[in-house]
Amino acid sequence: ILLFIMFAYGIFSMFLGLIMYDYLPNDALGDFRRLYFYTLGIVVALFMPIEKRHLDAFKYVFWVAAGLVILTGFYRMATGQTWLEDYFTKETGYTVQKRLLSHTEIAALGMALGYLVASLRTKSALLPRLAAFVLAGLSIVLLFLSGWRLALGYAVLAPLFAVVFTAWLRRQRIKRVLVASVMVGSVLAVLAAGFAFIFLPEHTTETIELTRTRVAEWSPDNDLRYYAWRHIFELVREHPLVGVGLGHQLIVFTRSSDGVFRGLPTTSHNTYLDVLFQSGSIGFALYALFHLAFVVHIFRYVRHVTAEHHAVVTGLMCSYLFAMIVIFMQPLQPAGVVALHIMMGFLLLYVRHREAAGAPEGETAEAASLREKRTTAPCHTSTPISCSS
Repeated sequence: ILLFIMFAYGIFSMFLGLIMYDYLPNDALGDFRRLYFYTLGIVVALFMPIEKRHLDAFKYVFWVAAGLVILTGFYRMATGQTWLEDYFTKETGYTVQKRLLSHTEIAALGMALGYLVASLRTKSALLPRLAAFVLAGLSIVLLFLSGWRLALGYAVLAPLFAVVFTAWLRRQRIKRVLVASVMVGSVLAVLAAGFAFIFLPEHTTETIELTRTRVAEWSPDNDLRYYAWRHIFELVREHPLVGVGLGHQLIVFTRSSDGVFRGLPTTSHNTYLDVLFQSGSIGFALYALFHLAFVVHIFRYVRHVTAEHHAVVTGLMCSYLFAMIVIFMQPLQPAGVVALHIMMGFLLLYVRHREAAGAPEGETAEAASLREKRTTAPCHTSTPISCSS
């Protein structure tokens, strides 16, 4: 219900921009697709003719995602290419670090890393677990060399989330599992660092130096986000309820090296702020409620997913959470937005199609939850047969 209310409000916000503010149709339609239309990817996933055998095979998506991104990264390194080469070689007046991977690719790699780490805790055969260990190590190497400071957080948070989330799914003691996993993760990190310094010494040294320099030299004056966000909050104060409409193009004024203020077209680099200033507090509230309802629903019923799907569900949760982190600093490309919402739809499918332990096949999540409450409820009668009845 929230999804379709939000979609309908997006149509209103698009016509607000087209009619009230006379924005260009391409701009208004582009913002509508990115912020509202692509969310229907959830519905696409839910209406697919999915059976249990399809859910069992979904794990290969993570293997393919990790393999493709890893091959892409090493190919670019071997050929001396980077992502958006022309953009990151422009003279800007401050240190710019080239990007080996796009922001959508690092989100995919973080998703796959979460699955790979979770799969190491399954009872699968030795060869698949060994392959997962190797791919996880290579994923950490590429996240480190990607040129994104955010990717460094992925390399740490994805394994950590995978360990904690799978332990929670299995109702295990998180502290004990976490200690053991930190030991294994430390070994993996040391091996990944050794691989990077031995086989990719120039890239590794350059990445460390540029990252250190960018962190040391960063200031709001050198970041267009600072100026864009200030301008956005001014727009929000002027148009608090319904926003300025879809299609608005941000232009911020910054002081150049010669001391002159110049107008620069830019973006917010933040999907949440895009919704807030273009669709107002109403649109932002609908957006926040939709994602909050989704997260609450998943955490309410995800423990009923069968153990064989725990690694896949963990990978899907990584894809969702990391994408939601990425869009705080960098909007996803259209393909990334579509993939995110399809992944959300598959999470709902795993919750809907699961078979709870000891439950009849096809039992709904709501029925399983009610059954679990009944079987775990305390007995307050002295007649045992009354409780079993």
